[in-house]
Amino acid sequence: MDTTQSSHLQTRSLSAGFPSSGNRPASPVLGPTAPWPATGTLSPQRADGLSPTSSRIASFALMTLIVILALALRVSVAQSFAGMVDGEGSEYLTLAKNLLAGHGYVGISTPGVNLFFPPLFPMAIAGLGALVDDVDLAGRMLSIALGAALTIPVYFIAQELYGRTVAVMAASLVAVHPFLVSLATTVQVESAYALGILTGMVLLLRAFRVRTVLSFAVAGLVFGLSFLVRGEALVFMLLALALLACQCLAVKAMPAGKLARRAGVLLLAFGLVAAPYVVWLSQQVGQFKLEGKSPLNITVQRAKQAGIGEYGGAFLIGPDLEEQGAYNVPSVETVRSFSMTPSQLADYLVSNTSELMGNTLRTITTSGSLGYPLLLPLVLLGLVASAWSSRTLPVQLTLLGLVGMSIFATYFIYFTSLRFFVPLLLCMCIWAAAGLWRIREWAGETADAVGLSPRLSWVASGLTLALAASALLAPPLVQAANALVYTRDTRQFVEQAQALQAPAGQELRIAAATAVPSYHAHAQHVWLPYTESEATALRYLEKKGANFVIVRGEDGPRAPYLARWVARGIIDRRAQLVSKFDVGHDEVRIYRLDWN
Repeated sequence: MDTTQSSHLQTRSLSAGFPSSGNRPASPVLGPTAPWPATGTLSPQRADGLSPTSSRIASFALMTLIVILALALRVSVAQSFAGMVDGEGSEYLTLAKNLLAGHGYVGISTPGVNLFFPPLFPMAIAGLGALVDDVDLAGRMLSIALGAALTIPVYFIAQELYGRTVAVMAASLVAVHPFLVSLATTVQVESAYALGILTGMVLLLRAFRVRTVLSFAVAGLVFGLSFLVRGEALVFMLLALALLACQCLAVKAMPAGKLARRAGVLLLAFGLVAAPYVVWLSQQVGQFKLEGKSPLNITVQRAKQAGIGEYGGAFLIGPDLEEQGAYNVPSVETVRSFSMTPSQLADYLVSNTSELMGNTLRTITTSGSLGYPLLLPLVLLGLVASAWSSRTLPVQLTLLGLVGMSIFATYFIYFTSLRFFVPLLLCMCIWAAAGLWRIREWAGETADAVGLSPRLSWVASGLTLALAASALLAPPLVQAANALVYTRDTRQFVEQAQALQAPAGQELRIAAATAVPSYHAHAQHVWLPYTESEATALRYLEKKGANFVIVRGEDGPRAPYLARWVARGIIDRRAQLVSKFDVGHDEVRIYRLDWN
């Protein structure tokens, strides 16, 4: 090999994203005594030769472009494909409408005050809805904005670990990932929760760097707001604090006493935000409660284990029409009556491990919507592509903790949904971006080794990166496209629901296995009950005053009588078929009920 080529190879090796050695004098996370990681041009510091001001301007410009891209994609998808809101979306939107109307914290899915959902997300929808005079629009606007904003904390976390180049790639993956983009058609809380905890993580990293009271207070406030979206934020905050504090003490970046005081500030700020909700919830129930959703989920899961299925656990009625499910009784009763000893909790976890862990692992490892088959190999490559330094170790462990917490949280949910893994997917995008960059570097080094010119080497590495990224995003794109087409097809369902009119002198009441049609029809919702007997189900609907019932093909497995209704329709003189149509491959029938 000639001298010129040898020099070129040496330059590439030294400028690669993950060289093998090197230290810097100060840490952006743990202070001046922490050693720098072994990073070259991908270091979060300015190995590109830019001044501090120029580097900040460049980062801001790149982030602005990525956020604009994310917003544009989500707005376009929402305009083109948005149809019916999702189940939880109908609850959040109803809560927001009732808050604005002065009716209290009351939703559509359970009688009385809703204790299952923390208040910040519906309050944010209500606030924005008051500004735009349209709660439905406000909910979708919030979903779009929060989804696009996820790129920001992902960028800064990736920059801490791998530098600006990988940070741009990670944020770009989040901006264009088809599954994350498709969430723009929903009104779900996952983007808000993920944005809160990742922003809290970024602020906590900064707090350990600058070590001021204010920085810890701000991080605590953000984690407190995240807790008002989902209660798991408290667990993640404590985990991140413990890991960063241990590292801080290990490198003697802060005296133990000062660290304890700063941690106290963090917890105090968190408590100031979270306490009003905890007090209100505890007063409603009459006993101390940190959150109200796990009693619902565990109650339904226990019923599922008892053999009546999750629908039975939610909507069971007795032979005398008494309501016994977790959803068809006031949430106050479900939360108040719930109890679990430590031994019962242990038994619950053990009994659910096989099913829930199996479902979770299958989702993570085989879901085309997330990125199977390439996502997991890229994640593993990104995790081990460079040594974990004293600075990056606690950050990596915190992200792994978030992954573990996302998986563990599924123990307390009676069903599996891809949206539960949004925080996990964001972490995987960070590691996958590092894996993609490592592949690019390998392609460039290989091109150098076979004697290609620097320009051709650059082209080869760029093409390899583009091909790998395309292969990663192709399966999610196919899955998201199918899901979005189905969502768009539900517009007919919305039109049919909105066309329903109550008989003269009656309130419109729709019975269905989902509250979504009732929400779009501005009707009172009646849950189709779980019972063996068709006659008992009809007596219950008569008791509830339902004047329409909606039966979908997917309702068949929910209850024995629903299987018969799906197969042959409702054969009863009081039920008249008024509409039948298809949504995707699912047949929908709407019956008018006349109890006279």
